[in-house]
Amino acid sequence: MKRKIQWFVFLFAFAAAGHYLIEAESFPETGKWVSGNAGAASGQKFLTAGEKEARAQGDYAFPETGSYYVWVRNLSFSQNWRKCTVAVDGVSSSAVGDEATTLDTPAWIWSRSKKPFYLVKGIHRVTLTATSAAVRTDCILFTTDKEYVPAEGKAPAAGEYGVLLPEGVLRGKLVLDVATDKDALSYRCGEKVTFSLSAKLDGKRLPRGRVVYRLRDDAGTDQTGKFDLGQEGDEVFLETALDRPGFIRLTAELVDEKGRKMRGIDDRGEVSFGHFDGGAGVEPERIPSNPAPDDFDAFWAKQKARLAAVPLRADVKLLDRYSDAEFQTFAVTVDCAGARPATGFLIVPVGA
Repeated sequence: MKRKIQWFVFLFAFAAAGHYLIEAESFPETGKWVSGNAGAASGQKFLTAGEKEARAQGDYAFPETGSYYVWVRNLSFSQNWRKCTVAVDGVSSSAVGDEATTLDTPAWIWSRSKKPFYLVKGIHRVTLTATSAAVRTDCILFTTDKEYVPAEGKAPAAGEYGVLLPEGVLRGKLVLDVATDKDALSYRCGEKVTFSLSAKLDGKRLPRGRVVYRLRDDAGTDQTGKFDLGQEGDEVFLETALDRPGFIRLTAELVDEKGRKMRGIDDRGEVSFGHFDGGAGVEPERIPSNPAPDDFDAFWAKQKARLAAVPLRADVKLLDRYSDAEFQTFAVTVDCAGARPATGFLIVPVGA
């Protein structure tokens, strides 16, 4: 009976361990970090440090008290210098990331900080800092299980971890819908162009927030404005016109009462932004083209001759971890003029 009781206690302790994920792109304050997209990243998004000491931070609610061990998922080039640190309430972890990996390089890998944090249940300020430029960080995992090791070589699956939301971030998919009153490329000179804007969270009207926008065109018009949600109805209309062939560009962003970009996080941990960058064309078929420079043909003839002097040699490597039963993925390197080869990925159907 004593053995059974001890085994039950062990199982209970194991089950009680908490795993909590912070998506890097969910930080409300991203500073010099820039959001990027990658299919192998969690939620298909990540952050890249634009410079050394780039800092992203936010306030997150931790659901339980305990010692938390920190894992960070970074893109590794096995060069040991693209690293980052995680700090909680101003106390920093050891630098992690870019360690050597047995996976194809570059690869997304998990690295654990040497220093755990003891945190009480409640709100804590989490800060991500790059030790160099070009650090790419996908997500941060806080776990109360000292022995836990995340699965290598794949992004976290939906529901695998509890997702921590920063203060002020909405739960759900956030969308800023923008449409024109007719085909966006069919306007004529002098005709009124109407943009309709509406903000939705999981398909329902967003009751709070603010839209800031900028409207520019090829005639030199440049105007900015803003409007509050919940006071303007389901849609807001912006009207403009252009008296010559050209384009009208509209950029718009959902922000909160403090002017910070609004974010939504769904149950899979995918972060969405209320952002739009697009526009409309006014008789685009009549936009005059610029003549080619006088040395256009001579310049490109010279570049083609440089390339022709390089013997054709290509290296093709199958990437098993990015291939499946239907498609194969290859890393391709082709000798080129200049100091570096041309590189890329080739994806083909199996048996093609």
